[in-house]
Amino acid sequence: MRITNVIQVSANGRFKKFDIDGVIVSVERSVVLDREKIRALIREDLSLEELGERLLASLQMDEMVVERNEEVFMSLKKPINLFVDGQLTVKVPEKITPCVVLSASPSEEKKVLVFSKRTEPARKVVELFEDMVEKPHHLPAFIQEAKNAPEILGVVGVVGKVVGTWGKFQLELV
Repeated sequence: MRITNVIQVSANGRFKKFDIDGVIVSVERSVVLDREKIRALIREDLSLEELGERLLASLQMDEMVVERNEEVFMSLKKPINLFVDGQLTVKVPEKITPCVVLSASPSEEKKVLVFSKRTEPARKVVELFEDMVEKPHHLPAFIQEAKNAPEILGVVGVVGKVVGTWGKFQLELV
């Protein structure tokens, strides 16, 4: 699995970003963060959703974006946009959060974005995409498999100029 920097988070200036030892923590602009307190909370042995929930609880916040190793955790009060590898924009509604978002780009022509409650099921769906999808006509079968995967909230699959989507929420491509 080759995970690349496929996702760029955009909240139209709503957040300020802090890079703490390679973990990007984005919070509301009005929040003042203690970097050392956050550094003490970040542990590599935590899954991304565990880290996100831990930061939310410890910092007493309900809105935050955490990026680590090309994976994104979100807890939102308002929608944000995810730019997917310069090709399309996905509007993420706040009602599906907290969630994790994983992306992969196994080739220039193929990309996938997976929304899930937990990291491990999302990783499995990313691997499924890489194994199943070679051509655009493979997208429907992949999406059907993703629908049946536990804890998956939605997927966006791209092959060339063809985009396939499914979500338990209104998945809006902008």
